[in-house]
Amino acid sequence: MIKSNSRHSFLGTFCGVVALSAALLACQKEDIDELIILEEGEHETIVVVPSYDCELLQLNVGDSCFQELAGVVATGFVSQDCECVVTQPCGMSVGISSSPDDGTGSGMLESSVTGGTEPYSYAWYQSGDLMGSNPALTALDFGIYQLIVNDSEGCSTAAMGSVDLNLTGWDCPELLGDVGDACALNDNIQGMVTANCECASIADCDISVTFISSEADDGSGNGSASIYVNGGSGPYTWTLLSPDWTALENGIFSESTGLLEINGLNSGFFGIECIDSQGCLAQVLINIP
Repeated sequence: MIKSNSRHSFLGTFCGVVALSAALLACQKEDIDELIILEEGEHETIVVVPSYDCELLQLNVGDSCFQELAGVVATGFVSQDCECVVTQPCGMSVGISSSPDDGTGSGMLESSVTGGTEPYSYAWYQSGDLMGSNPALTALDFGIYQLIVNDSEGCSTAAMGSVDLNLTGWDCPELLGDVGDACALNDNIQGMVTANCECASIADCDISVTFISSEADDGSGNGSASIYVNGGSGPYTWTLLSPDWTALENGIFSESTGLLEINGLNSGFFGIECIDSQGCLAQVLINIP
C-alpha cells in the first residue's frame, strides 16, 4: 500500500491527475519534477508535477506563449533564454544625409536607421563596388551611392544617397545654383535648375517615377520590374544607377501607358534614374526578390 502524500521516484510522462496504473504506462522520468500519491476512499491517484525548461513560464523551449504588445495579445514562442519572443513585421527604414565633395574627395554620407532589431549591418555600394560597412561613409567623390541595411532578425531595407560636387559652390556656376535649386525666369517667375544646367519652369519639371511591381529572379538573371513615369516631357533617358551605373538598354517604355518594363535583372536593390528632354530628373529604388 502506498501511503497518502508520500513521494516516490517514478517512470512516466503523463502530467496531471491520473489513475496510478495509467500513469505507470504513460511517461518518461525526465518529464517529472514531483510525484504525489493521494488516497481518496478506495481509490489511489497520483498528481504528477511536470518539470519545465522554463519554470517561471511553466513552458518548454519552443512552446507557444502569449505576450501583450501595445494592448494586443500576440502569440510567440519560448526562446532559449526563457523569454516569450513575438515575431513582428520588420518595420525598418533608413534615411541618408549628405555633405558635398569640393573636388578633393571630401564628400560624406551618414545613415539613420529606425525599426528592426539591433545590431545592424551596413553595406554601401557604388557602381557595384562595396565601399564600406559602417553607418557613415567619409572621403567620398561626388556621385550616387546605395546602402543596404540588415538587422539581427534578417530584415533588410535600402536607400540611395548622393554626394554633390561643389567645385565653385554650385553644380551650375552660370546659374549660381545646384541641380534642383530654384532659379529666376522672366517676369520674376521661379524655375528650377535642371541636369542640363538650364532654368526650367516648375511645371516643365513636374516629373516623378514610381516602382509598381517586380518579378523574382530564379538565379539566372531573369528578374523584371515595372516603373510608372508621371510628368516631364519625352523622350526620356534611363540610367541604371546600381550596381553597374550603365545606360539602361533592356527597358521597354510605353508612351501610351507611361510604364517602363525592365527585364534581365538579378536579385537585389537597384536605383533607376529618369531624365526627360528638358533635363529634369527623378530617381526610384527597386527591389528584385
